[in-house]
Amino acid sequence: MLRISVLAAILLKEALSNSNIQPEKGLRLHRHDGLLVLKSDSLHPDDRILWHSGKPLIIVSPDLADELGDALIDIDESNGENTLVLRRKTRG
Repeated sequence: MLRISVLAAILLKEALSNSNIQPEKGLRLHRHDGLLVLKSDSLHPDDRILWHSGKPLIIVSPDLADELGDALIDIDESNGENTLVLRRKTRG
């Protein structure tokens, strides 16, 4: 199951609040040129949604959510910068 850390949720919600994105929209996690990227988007009926403060934050298609499995959207604070990362649970 895809999850999000508290820090990542706060920083992404702040970014959404400071943009002109409509409140009912969230950030869709999707593949583009082989990378995982975020873009603003509306909810679709079968989407998996990570909510924050009662509003959609991260939107993921069912296929991508299944592919990612047990993963955490998090912030890497190394090198004095905040970088959004996806931490996948290792199997073994």
